[in-house]
Parts: sequence; C-alpha cells; structure tokens
Amino acid sequence: MRGIILIVDKHDYSAFEGDLASLAMSEGFDEFAIAYASTTEQALEIFFDQPPALVIATAYLDGGDAALRTLKAEEMYRHVPVVVVVEKYDPSIYTQAYMAGADAVLTYKEVEQGHLVLRARPLLVTSALFQIKISRSSELEEKNLQDFILLDLIRPYVSRNIWNIARQYSEEQKIEIRARESELTMAFGDIKSFTTVSEKLKPAEVVEFLNEAYEIVTRHIYSNNGDIDKFIGDAFFAVFETPADAIRGMAAIQKEAANVMQSKVLPAGVRIQFRIAVHTGPVIRGNVGGHERFDNTLIGDAVNTCSRLEHEAPVGGLLISEDAARQAGLNVPSDKMQSFMLRGRTEEIKAFSFFDMMEQGYINSQEWL
Repeated sequence: MRGIILIVDKHDYSAFEGDLASLAMSEGFDEFAIAYASTTEQALEIFFDQPPALVIATAYLDGGDAALRTLKAEEMYRHVPVVVVVEKYDPSIYTQAYMAGADAVLTYKEVEQGHLVLRARPLLVTSALFQIKISRSSELEEKNLQDFILLDLIRPYVSRNIWNIARQYSEEQKIEIRARESELTMAFGDIKSFTTVSEKLKPAEVVEFLNEAYEIVTRHIYSNNGDIDKFIGDAFFAVFETPADAIRGMAAIQKEAANVMQSKVLPAGVRIQFRIAVHTGPVIRGNVGGHERFDNTLIGDAVNTCSRLEHEAPVGGLLISEDAARQAGLNVPSDKMQSFMLRGRTEEIKAFSFFDMMEQGYINSQEWL
C-alpha cells in the first residue's frame, strides 16, 4: 500500500521526515513519500493526483479554509486527515480550523516538541484502515463483477428449472439440490436425416443449421411455459408442467418448421423437419454423476417411453400418448389411436398423430394452433 504525506507549508519539517516515514511504514504503508507544496494550487494538484494519507498545512495559506471545506464535503476525500499548524494558540483560529474540517490543530512550538508525530499516529492508522477498506471493497466489487459475468455466461447453458432451483436453494443457503418426484409432461424431438444433412454441409454450416432449427424450438417451448432440459446433438428434450402447454408448443414448432420449408432456400437434400412425441408420467429429478461433476436430470420410465415413442412419430408430425391426451382434455377415441410396442417395454402404449386427428375433426385447430 502506497502513501504520501503532503506538507503545505514553508516551515522546515525535514527534522521530522524520518519519524513520519517510519511511523507510516509501521502502520501499513509499505511505500511512502513526503511531498511539499507552497500554495493551495500546488497542494490540490498533488492531492488529486493521489489522495495523501495525511496532510499537514499551515493555517495561513491563501484559500486554505475554502479548499479544506470543499475537500471534506466530498465523499471521496473526507477520510483524508488534515493537521493544521498555527503560530500560537488562538481560540478563534482553532475554531476556524476545526470548522473547516481539520482533524487536529498544533502550534509550531508543539511541532518542534515532537507532538506532530504523536498526533499523526492515530490519524495515519485511520487513513491506513480506510485505504485497506477501499482496496478490499474494490477487489470485492471486481470479484462480484467477475462472478456476475461468469453466471451470465453460464446461465444460457443451464435449464431454467435447474437455474431457478439453484437460485432458490442459494437463497435458503442449501448446498445440495436434492431429488424431487413429480408428474410432468415430456417432449422429445429430433431432426430427420441429420446424418445426411451433416454430409452435405461444412461443420460451421451444420452448427448454423442446428441453431436455426433450435431457435424455433426454443422460442415455442419457452412461450408455452416449458423448459429445455437438454439438447442432444440433433435432438431436444423439453419438459412442461401441463400436457396442454406441451402439445401447443410442439404443434407450433411443427407448423413454423413447415413454413420455413416453404419459404427458405436450403441446399439440396437439407430440410428442417422434426419428429416429435409428447408423453405424461411420473419422474424423479435427481443428480447423476461423480462428486465433482453432476448432471441434474429427469429419470423414470416415462422419460424412456417418450424418447422411444418419438422414434415412431411421423416426419413433420406430432405423436401424443393416451396419458398426455387425456390430461390435456383431448377426447380422441381409443379406437382411433395406434398401439405401439416400444423397445424394452412389456406392454403396448397407445398414441395418435395430432395433425391426423385434427384433419379428421377430433381436434379443434382454432383451440390448439
């Protein structure tokens, strides 16, 4: 920590420079200097270049009182201690100096008797503590800014559900996100023939293609109260509190993707076409991983069912499970649904094509699109 004692006086203080410097060093200033000024203007120029740890000034300086009042009125400089030196004890001059903001008033005789060093010690201690406080505050502000930027960078890479849970837990000073059981609606979707698409595009173009496709996905999921649990290459996994929100969001994705196919010029064989399935069921959100790296994800048979049902969905279509349809209020007759024997399951699951049922009049398009 660097410090300066600013002496604004024509009086000779050379006999005390060593004691003042030693005192300053003992109170925490590892670098120290003594600067002199003979006028208010010179003093202010030095002052604003680097606020000193201590000011020693004569009471007879032109404009000195006004300058002292101004400095002590400023939040940035009021902490700087000022010792005013007078020819002799005079109550009116003492009062004037203290009213202007002086922290101590001494006579030249007291200076010569060594009182200056004695009075300077507590003032330098206060000044050193303040500078340490300012330094630590600056470091803390810088760290807070870095942490804010770090969080801002990380946030788009984390699902909103996890972000909100983590924020709640941090407010409650909990240090572990515990498993939760609930019933949710899930949506899985993937891009048709993505391997073929990748072969026709350069790596940078593949990323651009995915981002364009997922921009549609993200917008409609979030606008329908959903959350993106993760992107998995050419596939996405979304979560909703209600099946109605999930169905509306997924139907909007397919509708916009179809419009993009008609309006956008893409390389031959490159298409933005999704297969999507929606299913509702019990799940548990838990931590999977090691002690130093976790993935907080949804686990359960309903997740696996939805993922496998998505592979049965028609390209550009939306496959809705019977469980999701019933809870969403879609009264599609069971005999109009298809039965699917999904890999790894012992029982069939019923589901139907959303857009086919809409064409047949079982679903009101004005209500769902």
